[in-house]
Amino acid sequence: MNMKRKVSSLLAAGLMLIPNCGNAANGPAYLTDGVTEYPLSVVAQKTETVIGMPQERADFSYSFAENETQYSDFLVAPQSFSAGLKVTVRGETAHTLTVELVDKETGEAAERLTDVPANTEMVNEYILSTLSPLRFRHGYYFRLSKPSVQNAAGTLTVEVLGQEAEKMLRSMQVISGYENGQFIPLRSITRAEMCSMLAKAAGYTEVPPRQVFDDVPAAHWASSYIAFCYENGMIKGTGENRFSPDAEITGAEMLTMLVRMLGRAPKAEVMGGHPNGYMIVASQESITKGNPIIGYGSVSRKTAMECLYNSLFVPLMVQNKESEEESFVVMNGQNGVPLDTLYLRLVQAL
Repeated sequence: MNMKRKVSSLLAAGLMLIPNCGNAANGPAYLTDGVTEYPLSVVAQKTETVIGMPQERADFSYSFAENETQYSDFLVAPQSFSAGLKVTVRGETAHTLTVELVDKETGEAAERLTDVPANTEMVNEYILSTLSPLRFRHGYYFRLSKPSVQNAAGTLTVEVLGQEAEKMLRSMQVISGYENGQFIPLRSITRAEMCSMLAKAAGYTEVPPRQVFDDVPAAHWASSYIAFCYENGMIKGTGENRFSPDAEITGAEMLTMLVRMLGRAPKAEVMGGHPNGYMIVASQESITKGNPIIGYGSVSRKTAMECLYNSLFVPLMVQNKESEEESFVVMNGQNGVPLDTLYLRLVQAL
């Protein structure tokens, strides 16, 4: 899919800016590990499934009856390397094989497991946790080869490991809790507190306090965070140059801020604007995964934290400066477009 097409054109075509992450047909005609060239299987060229969010999993049924090398019919997104991958293999008959994680663009093997036992009863688990999302920034296939018996068959299962949201966000200094260090997850989050988390996730650096809304004086504890969010297009206020910083944020308001932070506001506006368009986009991008959101109800700090955590792994959408017309590019690591997420930016800043 040409990611430089206008948003309205994409929507009219029914594409809705969902990246065609699994289409290997536009990639190289072969993969190589630097020694041997391996033709892409028909299965790999028809890949449509991509896993990358925590707890996502995919299964691939393999059979060496016809091909000596098998490629998974799903891709693994690089952001999944933040917490690691759990790999299991179960054989229809006992055998061993080589399992490799292969860069779909370069053919580089990011990880290789040799003599992996594929048994019918005992299932062996392998945790790949040393992969760097900054080094490997494309989609990845699993390549299976060198079975120990003829006509070996079985199932490869890959699961993206989750990392506790609070632990990770604290380590990246996105959240810090109250003065006593407690996070108090079930307390309703305020609009000012949400701005604090958004600003830190989006690359905020400390600046002198300043006032941009009449009801947020420079002396307010969150004035700098609110100003940062305002100047970066994440918030617009509640009308008459007011922001209501200490009011509890609603689900629709929170999701609108998150969608704007990811650059997806143009898509949300085409889909109906605030609040419904933004809530639809948030759902499509898995921002609300695991958290049913009531648009006009308050939001707990735990829910806000988890939605922000999910947002870190969503590819950013940016304006295409090379086009004369207003158009946007999803930085999804596909079709020659580099991957860019808030998670990667936070890792680089550490």
